[in-house]
Amino acid sequence: MSSDLIETRLSQISDRIRKGRENKHLTLAELGQRSGVAPSTIQKIENRQMTPSIVVILKIAAGLGLEGGDLIAPPNPSPRDTIIQSKGQHATIVVSKALMFEKLSADILGSELECWRIVIAAGHEMKLSSPAAMGEQIVFCERGQVELEFGSQVYRLRAGDTLHCLPQPVHRIANPADVEAAYTMSGRFPHSAHAAFTAELNGRSSHANGRSQPNRRPSRAAV
Repeated sequence: MSSDLIETRLSQISDRIRKGRENKHLTLAELGQRSGVAPSTIQKIENRQMTPSIVVILKIAAGLGLEGGDLIAPPNPSPRDTIIQSKGQHATIVVSKALMFEKLSADILGSELECWRIVIAAGHEMKLSSPAAMGEQIVFCERGQVELEFGSQVYRLRAGDTLHCLPQPVHRIANPADVEAAYTMSGRFPHSAHAAFTAELNGRSSHANGRSQPNRRPSRAAV
């Protein structure tokens, strides 16, 4: 992503925070109390004097009664039916050194499909305190290993493995190996799933010491 585009997106985030606060008739102090972010920090973000972290954006979004994506996403879906995005143009959310989300799909008006690449460090896991009700999904493990707890079953994928499942809740995502893993999830992500993941990204992801130890025995997904 070019530096000009990054600056444009950051300005859009600042404008959306200010407009969201003004539309709800909130003072800086009131939004600070709702979000847990210092009023001075919010003011600096609104005036583009500070670049907010993803955690701060999610906290402010929650204070405004919004999802993080409402502040981060491009302003309008494209009316075009075909979009090519070059390397470096994909929206990226770096939660920490151990977890990164990259949106590979474009925002096409009327499309219900999304594709995300998740890069997860060795030994790291993310548990969803409120399981996300996902739509139909196809998961492809690009490298390393990944464990996915869908419904009542844990599946372990290795590089080259795929998993195709009908709608069911996601409870946990983990990398049980000693090397970094990357995988893609493609399908439909309902509003409730976005809300659940947003909540977890707001400081709730955890790092497992050593390999993860699931309560259920993992299965190899059929490929």
